[in-house]
Amino acid sequence: AFKPGTDDLRESPAIPIISSLREQGAVIKAYDPIATGPARKLFGDERIDYPGSLEEAVRGVDAVIVVTRWDEFAQLKDIIKDEQEQPLIIDGRRMLDRGDFERYEGVGLNHGR
Repeated sequence: AFKPGTDDLRESPAIPIISSLREQGAVIKAYDPIATGPARKLFGDERIDYPGSLEEAVRGVDAVIVVTRWDEFAQLKDIIKDEQEQPLIIDGRRMLDRGDFERYEGVGLNHGR
């Protein structure tokens, strides 16, 4: 969804991200607490899985891209803390604390700090 609390995908930044990643051959796990139905209608099932929980979505992945400010995404640090190799966290909403993750990139962050 383009904002939390809605299943509206109209302006979601996930749309071009998912499209581009699939064009490059990536296999995607797409998780949104309530927009799975609309996402499935938009993208179908080719090289995309729709896990039922955040925990399932981030298990065994190379990267996590956060593009909607859902409150439950703040739990990411606790969910991945025991992973042998933590995924790269790409925080498109700058809602997470970069110090909580081994590998973190925040969109629009100044890397000199």
